[in-house]
Amino acid sequence: MPIQQSTEQLELGDRLLFTDGITEARAFSVEPFIDFIIRHHTDNLPVDETLRCLKDAVMDYHQGRLEDDATVHVCEWHGPRAFDGAP
Repeated sequence: MPIQQSTEQLELGDRLLFTDGITEARAFSVEPFIDFIIRHHTDNLPVDETLRCLKDAVMDYHQGRLEDDATVHVCEWHGPRAFDGAP
């Protein structure tokens, strides 16, 4: 699959979500997964709580044992910050 590059303008509080293995885990096809994320994002849950709920739902579906790996990475934009020179 070729790499595609795009540019988006983020607003405060926007979240970027990257997954590998979640929709393949059969616990979530794409539509239920998107519904899950939207429902928990619009509930104003913090990122860590949304991820915990997602992990618990996937693990419950698989009775506590995955047959393959599953990765989710979420970034939440808090706006630009001036560089302070610290490493």
